[in-house]
Amino acid sequence: MAEAEKIERLLARPEVRRLMRAMTAKPKTRRGEPKARRDGTNGRSCWLERFFEAYAGGSLRWHHLEFALPYLLTEYIRRKTGARRETLAGRVLGNPATRRGLVATVRSVGHLGLTQPQRFVAPLMVVWNFTQACNLQCRHCYQEAGRRRPDELTLDEQKRIVDILDERDVPLVAFSGGEPLMAPTFLEVVRYAARRGFHLTVATNGTLCTPDRVRAMVDAGLRYAEISLDSVDPSRHDAWRGAAGYWDRAVAGIRTAVRHKIGTVTYFPISWLTPCCGLDTVEVCCGSHGSFCGGCPPYPLARQQPPGCLSGETGKCVRPPLAAATGGPVTKAMKGHTEIDNCPPFQGHRRGMS
Repeated sequence: MAEAEKIERLLARPEVRRLMRAMTAKPKTRRGEPKARRDGTNGRSCWLERFFEAYAGGSLRWHHLEFALPYLLTEYIRRKTGARRETLAGRVLGNPATRRGLVATVRSVGHLGLTQPQRFVAPLMVVWNFTQACNLQCRHCYQEAGRRRPDELTLDEQKRIVDILDERDVPLVAFSGGEPLMAPTFLEVVRYAARRGFHLTVATNGTLCTPDRVRAMVDAGLRYAEISLDSVDPSRHDAWRGAAGYWDRAVAGIRTAVRHKIGTVTYFPISWLTPCCGLDTVEVCCGSHGSFCGGCPPYPLARQQPPGCLSGETGKCVRPPLAAATGGPVTKAMKGHTEIDNCPPFQGHRRGMS
């Protein structure tokens, strides 16, 4: 029997799944709510999380009775794989978002078993369409973004969404839009979420990525940015984005993000107006140091759909109110990749992408 099959059979055993559920169960108060931690986060301190934090802290040893067994098991696996303790404690378990992902995975196997593809009780990534406001008029925009809606979420409501995701151990939140940098509450929400250990990213058109703004995003806790270029030809990019000069501003934004050591990816959406190009050309335009170049799948088109192109129906999906999910555990409706729109009711919509 192959090693992988042995592991699968072990994890499928009822007693092992019960143990996984127990390790990831949150402590409850008398009213049934998760206990708040001293740092203000919302009850993420299950037993497995506490073990990861103690191991990452470097002071944990086998004679600490609460964690003696998992410590010895972790050390055995580490030595078998040849991993250094500093690497495991620092780069892996020292990252709060990684700990979240591990806890969410163990909890999911405990509750749902091993599945192909693996089902999760909460998404590993949430894409949050943070605002409808945008400074561009992109011809492919499936959000048809432009002006900020008058009924977008208030700061308190945005923080409540962060709290819900925190309670469910979601590791990664990606801010999108519209153009999230135009939202007046963006940096405050980033700071609020960063204090709770999320890995935070932003999808932006890059035109607003000035040195001061990028520095403020780094200080707030943002760690990754995705900036789109529709072509290495400035005239093609600008025609697609709505006005002249946007290519120069986007490239300047990419360079600024790289200089401030934000993990940066340059995306090239594939469409009828954006031909493929070589990565050597991208390096000339943007500089390759610290920046990754990748392609996006074709977008459904909104403002303009020439004959033979993708129909907007491709991107059509059901968007039930987030409030319907948050009445009970939000995780029942949130699987895989989930998208939240920053509009009512509560005041949001959720779009699940399995």
